Amino acid sequence: MNRLISLLILLGVLAVLPGTAGAAQDFYSATAPVADNSEAQRNKAIRAALEKVLIRLTGVSGIAHYPGVPELLANAANYALEFGYVEGEDGSGLVVSVSFTRGEIERFLRDRQLPIWPAQRSPLLVWV
Repeated sequence: MNRLISLLILLGVLAVLPGTAGAAQDFYSATAPVADNSEAQRNKAIRAALEKVLIRLTGVSGIAHYPGVPELLANAANYALEFGYVEGEDGSGLVVSVSFTRGEIERFLRDRQLPIWPAQRSPLLVWV
């Protein structure tokens, strides 16, 4: 029993150390599937990718329904720094990989007093 408690404490300490692998994640990039490389499909995928980024930044799964967010998502392409078509990781088909502007998205969230999770996140969380 004491070994189990010691192990859980050690895991908890390791989980909160700064500079862990989780801190290196790019929170402002995401991918979304597309049926083809048409402009309509691309814009739909960029919108879906921005929604993923907003969820990742805020931790709010229903962020798309918050005031002002539908308008931001409707203009998602305006916040894209770059995008490209790549094959899905699981070979499922074509996806659009998008990187978004950090400053404008953070400013949008702060102006609406929406939560923003810190960039330094532990990759592991242990509840005792």
